[in-house]
This record gives sequence, structure tokens and C-alpha cells, in this order.
Amino acid sequence: MKRVQTFLFSGLVLALAVSLAGGCASGRVRLAVNNVGESPLLDIVVLSDSEILLHARRLTRLSATPEVRLSAPPTGETVVQWTGADGITRRRKVVAGEPVPARFRGVFLVQIGREDDVRLFVIPERSADKQDIPWARPESWEGYPGIPGLTHE
Repeated sequence: MKRVQTFLFSGLVLALAVSLAGGCASGRVRLAVNNVGESPLLDIVVLSDSEILLHARRLTRLSATPEVRLSAPPTGETVVQWTGADGITRRRKVVAGEPVPARFRGVFLVQIGREDDVRLFVIPERSADKQDIPWARPESWEGYPGIPGLTHE
């Protein structure tokens, strides 16, 4: 009986660790909608494979929705649907220009324009190892045949 309880407890701990690790990995991808048009938009919905990724009731002109965290990049057909100030519902398909890698980190920004055109911007997040860190650049005195601060010129 004790072995069964130990086995169940270790299984529970393992399941909790896996779910926490999955939760840490989620949120690498974010999605937002930006209205650059002249009039407000109503009932903005972003769908991917018939799943609602983002829904906003109203988006005023020259504004953006708060970013929504996604567990993975949108795959398949992505559709943006909204109702204009004139009451007409519009629906547009958007596609990323290049294939998005499975381990993508960054923001998908959907931009709705003045002429009801929709553009998708895929903005990758810069990782820490690619940033310009100070110790990655050589100093001006490196390679100089003297001791910095002790040689007089």
C-alpha cells in the first residue's frame, strides 16, 4: 500500500512539474491588433484554424489592443474580422511573408489600415546572447604594446 501511495505521489509531482514547465514555455508568442485607420473598429476577432486567438470589443483610431499571449505561433489560415463605423462586417485573410519557426519568440502585429487593408508584421524578440554586451567588444587599448595607464605618449 505504501508503494502505491509513493508511486501516486511521485506521479503527481511529475505531472505538476511538466505543467509548470509548459506554463513557462507559453507566452513566447504575443498577438496584438493595431488600428491605423481614421474611424473606430468594433468587435475585432483574430481566428486561426477556427480558434479565436484575440477578441476586442472596440478599437479607437490610432490605437492597439493589449498583447495576448499565445502558446504557439498561429498556424494555418489566419483571419481578421471586424465591424467598421458604417456597420459593415469585414473579413480578411493574413499570411506571414516567411514561414515562422516552431520555436519563435516575438510579436505578431496585425495592422488594419485606412482602406480596410490588413497587414501582418512578424517581429522577433531579440535574445540576450545576440545583444551588444559591453564585454563582447574589444577595448581601444587591447592589442596595444604597453600597459594602459602607465605608458606615456
